[in-house]
Amino acid sequence: MKQIIANWKNYPKSFKEVFGLAEKIERKLKEINNDINFVLCPPGVFIRDLAKEFPKINFGSQNLFWEEKKICTGEISGKMLKDLGCKFAIVGHSERRNFFKESDEIINKKIKICLSNKIIPIFCVGETFEENKNQQTFSVLKKQIESGLKNINLKNKEIFIAYEPIWSIGTGKVAQIEVLKNIRDYLKDIANLKGFNKVKIIYGGSVDAKNVAQILNQAGFDGLLIGKNSFNFKELEKILNNI
Repeated sequence: MKQIIANWKNYPKSFKEVFGLAEKIERKLKEINNDINFVLCPPGVFIRDLAKEFPKINFGSQNLFWEEKKICTGEISGKMLKDLGCKFAIVGHSERRNFFKESDEIINKKIKICLSNKIIPIFCVGETFEENKNQQTFSVLKKQIESGLKNINLKNKEIFIAYEPIWSIGTGKVAQIEVLKNIRDYLKDIANLKGFNKVKIIYGGSVDAKNVAQILNQAGFDGLLIGKNSFNFKELEKILNNI
């Protein structure tokens, strides 16, 4: 089963647009015969209403607070998300790391909150353009994964590791297939050392209809984390048709 994660970021802007797009996606999922687990991560304000209207779609959050009991204005706890019907949560996305200065320590706490609430973390890792250019990809990934999973026993727990190279996001550039294969195998090796037995390795970064088959079939990733093309239905439909 392929794991397809749609990260809508802060789009669309109205519930009318959100509802219409979710309706099209649900209709499309019913049409295709592919074995897909589709996870929709809309803006948080829309999750409850969408979960009620589309019970056959799995829902995830784009974020959560790293403490369960601490009082903090503007944050959403893991327990709240569980009550909303969230089964997944994106953790460690490069935009959160960059814009909100989320550290590996904070990401580690967020993963723990996910697991304590039986929410599957979609744990994002990836290197910058400079790190890639300087051949630091594997050392960066190792540090991010070891720090993010510090003191976590993941045996018999589900987790997705999303390799999303920062240099690829929104650029239309994807690493060569052999490189992607090596990264997929490398991430799997690190995960196994930590006691995973339900790890899924997925890919994000400029995913489109032209490269989806290469990423899933040739490079062997378990799924996709799709950004802007997930709230462009014409593009998403092409991607789903090529899985």
